[in-house]
Amino acid sequence: FSVFFLASAALAFQFEDYQWGRSIGEIRSLVLKKGKAPLRITEDRFIKYFDTILDEECTITLEFTPTSKVLASIKIFFRDKNIGEEIKNLLAEKHGDFNQPNIFFKEYYWKGNSDYESIVLNYDYAGTTLFYYGGVFQKKYELEFKKLGEKEKQRF
Repeated sequence: FSVFFLASAALAFQFEDYQWGRSIGEIRSLVLKKGKAPLRITEDRFIKYFDTILDEECTITLEFTPTSKVLASIKIFFRDKNIGEEIKNLLAEKHGDFNQPNIFFKEYYWKGNSDYESIVLNYDYAGTTLFYYGGVFQKKYELEFKKLGEKEKQRF
């Protein structure tokens, strides 16, 4: 069982107790301490593992900045597309109104305290995907990625 949403004092959006800006080593220790069996730990890129949220199996990917290696975003993928509506309702209850740029797509945005802090939910025939973007750390990710050479970018 996972705690699905946890508010942080510094940021409006936080997933479980993964704190934005923590190093890949700190997050790896936390994942292992929780008893999660990582599918893959890539020292310079991400940590990925299976979990169960709202009684549905999912894959969680913790993504780190390219050079400073701190937590910048979290992706949660469910094969079940039907859970999307339930997650949307929970997020709306927790975080209020959302933005839906195109009524023909099931894609919803919740904006946080900064331009780079947000939650994005989308679901369709392929499944349900939920993204948490960690504010200044997501901005740091984008700036660091931009500075990488073309050869280095291909690794990401």
